[in-house]
Amino acid sequence: MSERIFLTKLELDTINKIIQENNIQNSIELIYNNESGIGSTLEMEFDHELHGRYVTVRVNITDSDNW
Repeated sequence: MSERIFLTKLELDTINKIIQENNIQNSIELIYNNESGIGSTLEMEFDHELHGRYVTVRVNITDSDNW
């Protein structure tokens, strides 16, 4: 299945800033949701080491405040 999402420059800049701040070397996952009918949200997930354990971190990139 193929699906397109559109990202703004601000979203790309935010994603890149998070990658740099957390020194992410592996892949990230983008979670896009447009089911509300009002606007879309975009979140980013990545694995991060915290106190010797790997955790999954989810960060809001775009939420209802950006509509």
